[in-house]
Amino acid sequence: MRYEWAARPMRLLDELRSLARPSGPSPAPHLRVGDPAPVLRDEPPAGPAVVVFLRHVGCPFAELTVQQLRRVTEEQPSIAWWLVSMGSIAATEAWLAEVGRPRGIELLSDPSLATHARWGLGADSVRHFLRPRTLLGALAAWRDGARNRDPEGSRWQQAGAFAIDEGGRLAWVHHPRSAEDLPDLRAAAAAVRS
Repeated sequence: MRYEWAARPMRLLDELRSLARPSGPSPAPHLRVGDPAPVLRDEPPAGPAVVVFLRHVGCPFAELTVQQLRRVTEEQPSIAWWLVSMGSIAATEAWLAEVGRPRGIELLSDPSLATHARWGLGADSVRHFLRPRTLLGALAAWRDGARNRDPEGSRWQQAGAFAIDEGGRLAWVHHPRSAEDLPDLRAAAAAVRS
């Protein structure tokens, strides 16, 4: 880009903002298989469904999750797929346009982190995104083409993924141990496939 240098100060500010701990509500306890699905928008999602909570917009691990989501939504179009972002709709849509938006997903923006908290996802420790295994994972993601792009949201915020059966209960749950611990969305789909 001809004037890319002009955007660098803003990107640096965005990077610094992403290091701030999020100030959302206190999260509910971690959800487990068999628990009723919490509210998503105005009511719990009707199953079969898979709800994927991203790390911050621009995160290479979120990008790898979206790549996986793109493949699985094509294979499993009968499942309702939800993507929850802590970024604004505009920032999330711009990022998805850059990395490849999965077809057939419902996108939910949750900058207040209220939905994250209902689903048991809060801020984690600095080890969540800065331990050696995570940094090595970021290098592997880079080799796979995923990049640390313009961030929106907090690096401290936990991601998560949940599969909901037709009865409205959780059939599969993924709470990442650290930032590079990605969900197996094929396993999530298999848990609710009829």
